[in-house]
Amino acid sequence: HQVFVICPLVEASEAVEAKAAVEEAERLSRDVFPDLRIATLHGRMKPRDKDAVMTDFRDRQYDVLVSTSVIEVGIDVPNATVMLIEAAERYGLSQLHQLRGRVGRGGHASLCILFGDSKLPRLEAIVCSTVRKLSCSAAASSCRVAAARRAQSRVRPRSGSPRRCREHRCRSRHALTG
Repeated sequence: HQVFVICPLVEASEAVEAKAAVEEAERLSRDVFPDLRIATLHGRMKPRDKDAVMTDFRDRQYDVLVSTSVIEVGIDVPNATVMLIEAAERYGLSQLHQLRGRVGRGGHASLCILFGDSKLPRLEAIVCSTVRKLSCSAAASSCRVAAARRAQSRVRPRSGSPRRCREHRCRSRHALTG
């Protein structure tokens, strides 16, 4: 599987104490994961270079992508299952939700790790909404499994369109069991 590491800065700054994508990628390559293929992506890159890095990452040429929030929208890498967000307090709630949405797009369980001040309300809010989303996603998966079992045993589900999940009262409209 593949990993996103999100840093708030492109390059280190004396004025701001936060991790920078370029330096973090170098550190990870040298000290932490010397056997993994690590790439860097940030907004100062030329558009064709950014596209090339994202295409290579999607095609599994890299194991880890160290990036700024430039990956917030429009990136689809189903094999990416882990996202680590450095200095999460520096991002807004909608940015954190967008970033979190970059992982878990395939059939595998995913993990989003936020590093930052855990006492901030927006970080608590994203953790709570993520837990709620994950429990509903698990329910959706179990409902899909049950629907597949019914289809194999030739038992027809109730007629009509799928309703809301009864167990979690989530907004997902996945098929219900029985």
